[in-house]
Amino acid sequence: MKLNLLIFFFFATTLDIYGQYLKKFTFSPTVGIRMFNSEFESPDFTQAIEIRLSPSFGIDIGHKKKPFSLSLYFDRGLYGVFIPDSTITTKTYTNLTHRIRGNMISLLYHRKMSIFGIGHYGYYHESPLDFFFYSLSRNVRYVNLSYAIRLGNAEIGFIKLFRYSKFFAVRGLPLSSLNIKYHIQNKTTAQPLRDKYAQRFHFKLGVRTFMITNNYLLGEEKRRFGVSGSLGAEYLLPRFYTAAFAERDWWIGLNGGSPERQINGYVSNSILGVRFYYGKKRDWNIALGYAAVTDNNLLPITRPQILAGTAKVRLWYYNVKGVSVGFGKKVSSNCVLDLRGIIPYRGEYKFNKMRYSFGANYLLRV
Repeated sequence: MKLNLLIFFFFATTLDIYGQYLKKFTFSPTVGIRMFNSEFESPDFTQAIEIRLSPSFGIDIGHKKKPFSLSLYFDRGLYGVFIPDSTITTKTYTNLTHRIRGNMISLLYHRKMSIFGIGHYGYYHESPLDFFFYSLSRNVRYVNLSYAIRLGNAEIGFIKLFRYSKFFAVRGLPLSSLNIKYHIQNKTTAQPLRDKYAQRFHFKLGVRTFMITNNYLLGEEKRRFGVSGSLGAEYLLPRFYTAAFAERDWWIGLNGGSPERQINGYVSNSILGVRFYYGKKRDWNIALGYAAVTDNNLLPITRPQILAGTAKVRLWYYNVKGVSVGFGKKVSSNCVLDLRGIIPYRGEYKFNKMRYSFGANYLLRV
């Protein structure tokens, strides 16, 4: 009996000491996106740059009395390449042929709103190139340096990579990325400052609806109405009743079971612009911006023209360029409805219903 009491007391004391020790640490789960340019594209055009996004998740572990923390960051992604058939302009073989997996561990130093870091990044990439250049395309290793700014729950960081495995490389756009995190729990070593700068910044999550105009192969299901998901960020300049914003939305039409193509429709719209607010509570807005569109319905036309020298190389990925015009109305403190149209000036010169959409957006305060 006495032995049992001693064992119980020992474990209870150990757990209490361990619990008191853990209370000195902070744990902040994160979700976000990584913005990057792939170094495993074929063919490779310096004039044609595509910014890819991969979802991320992780955790930051810090100490309440120390300005240091340990960051674990994981990003995953799937994306396709579009291989047009130049003899049949309505046909394109579209498959999910790229898979990426990145794992980063970093030691961070916090100083007010700034975060400095050094660490290691392991990157695994699968693509058709693996069958020809296996040793070059998979399992790449990097040393990383980072700098980030913390705005409330949001963290925006620039990552510089130094490749040391397979071969050494320090230059080039693919060796840099922009990592955006959202801290689910607002507890880290550097307590975020809810100052005026953080209050001006927010993320946008939303959906967009539009009418579909698409080319189909025999036997494929035709769609007339589409729904896309969208992500965005905005920084408000209240003195001038304006805001700078960046948004991207995606629509994909899956074609399961087809022997010819797994995807029969894909459209991505990337917008960078300025939003002008008016009204007593800034509840109305007009948005103007630059639009870059990837539409695989037109790639079988655009890419053969590029290879033949009759179209500009910069249209290889974003094959439609245009001006975006939008009108929005805030219906609650966190919800905005808007109408948006993209007027093409390169790659497409006719009315296309897929360039006009209605959106519903939720504002995620940081």
